[in-house]
Amino acid sequence: MKLLIPVDFSKESHHAISYAKSLAMLFRAEIFLLHIYYDPFVHQDMPSARLEGTERVTEEVLHQVDSEAKRNLNELHTALQHELPVIRVKSLALRGFAENEIVRFAREYLPDMIVMGAKGGAPLAKTLGGSVTMKVIAEAVAPVLVVPAAADISSLRQVVYATNFQPEDEKAVADLRRLFPESVAPVSQLHIDDGTYAAAGNNDAEVISANDIEEALVSYAEKHPGTLLSMATHQRGIFQKIFNPGITKKLVSQSQVPLLIFGEKKN
Repeated sequence: MKLLIPVDFSKESHHAISYAKSLAMLFRAEIFLLHIYYDPFVHQDMPSARLEGTERVTEEVLHQVDSEAKRNLNELHTALQHELPVIRVKSLALRGFAENEIVRFAREYLPDMIVMGAKGGAPLAKTLGGSVTMKVIAEAVAPVLVVPAAADISSLRQVVYATNFQPEDEKAVADLRRLFPESVAPVSQLHIDDGTYAAAGNNDAEVISANDIEEALVSYAEKHPGTLLSMATHQRGIFQKIFNPGITKKLVSQSQVPLLIFGEKKN
C-alpha cells in the first residue's frame, strides 16, 4: 500500500501524518510526504514576511523560499523515518498551486490513498486552503481520507460504506475490501432509507429508515465508536448534504469520524 500525504506543517497536517503512521504500521505501507509551497512569481498577492509593498520578487527571494520549504520537509522526513524505521518514507517539495500539484502528482505516483487533515468543527470544504480538498476529492485517482482533528486510529473497528445500491457503490466496496482486510477492519455497508432508493435485493447492507440521511449517519457513527465512514461523490444527495457546515461539524468534531471519500476517478 502507498499513502500520499500532502503536508503544510500545520497541526492539521501533523494529525493526518499521525493517523497515516498508524495505517502504515498496520499495512506496512509506504508513506510519501508531498509539500506544495507557493511560487512568489505567481502568488504575488499572497502575504509574505519577505515581500513588502510592491517590492519586486528576486531570484534570491525565490531561492530562500525553495530552501526553506525543502529544509522543513527534510526535517519532517528525517524525523518520521527515524520513528518508523521499518516503513519506507519518501518526500518531495514542489512549487505551485496545491490543488493542481496534488492531483497531478497523484496521477504519477498512483497512491492507494491520499490522507489529508481537517480542522475540527470546520466544514471540509474550508480545510487545506478552501477549495483544495474538494478539488483533490473530485479529480484524484485515489480515494481521499479526510482526518478530523480528534480522530484516533487506535480505535478503528470497522469501515462502513454509505451505499445507495448503485453499480458505482459495488466498485467502491470492492476497493474498500482490497484496502482493508477483514483481519484489520471489516467492511460493511449502510443504507439510510429515506424512500429514494430501493434495496434491490442487497442483503449485505444494514438498512436504517430515516427521513434525514445526514442526521442518521451522524447518529450511527456516534453509536458505533471506531467507525471509518466512507462514501462516494456520485452519491450527489448524500455527498452534498454531508458537506454542509452543521453536519460536517458533527461528523468531524463531535463524532471524531474520519471520512474516506471516493471521487470520480480521472485517468
